[in-house]
Amino acid sequence: MHGPDMWRKVILRTDRCTKQLHHDVNFANTRLERHFTNLHSGCILGRKEIASMTQTETLIKILLIHGPNLQLLGKRQPDIYGHQTLEDINSHLREIALKKGVELKPFQSNYEGAIVSEIGDNINWADGILINPGAYTHTSIAIQDALSAVNLPVIEIHLSNIYARDDFRHHSYVSPVATGVISGFGAFSYDLALEAMVRRLRENSGE
Repeated sequence: MHGPDMWRKVILRTDRCTKQLHHDVNFANTRLERHFTNLHSGCILGRKEIASMTQTETLIKILLIHGPNLQLLGKRQPDIYGHQTLEDINSHLREIALKKGVELKPFQSNYEGAIVSEIGDNINWADGILINPGAYTHTSIAIQDALSAVNLPVIEIHLSNIYARDDFRHHSYVSPVATGVISGFGAFSYDLALEAMVRRLRENSGE
């Protein structure tokens, strides 16, 4: 078969192949269009969700101050202050803070002036202050004045129950300017203080 009939069959087959090819290309294009449409919609949705989270969940910033001798935690009278080190406590609190959308800034000093400066230096950064003043609880008018000056929510923290110890420990210069005092729960006092501060700040911001 080398006549006209053969060529008609060849042309017919070519035409069928061309139609099938067009069909396959159109089908593939349709699938790609749907894929990119869904992808684009997903990206837009993701951006909207991120924007919504950014608008509704403001990052809370809390300054955490540890007073004198607290760098010795874990070694200093563990029967009173527990076996956890200061780094153990800070690491634990950072993990909790991260889950709560909180930026925590720990600071420790044995020097009254350094603590006073740290409070004042963070007046425009911190939303609230957690402070374990240590022995300065009972002596420092300067720390009381610094906390009063920045006018931020303050929670006073003590590992031990200061009212079950020596009489001179029963008076606090920090308490009059503190929102609240948490005392006597060991290292867990910090957990309770962080939770209380976050709740107070979110209530104040209307979240």
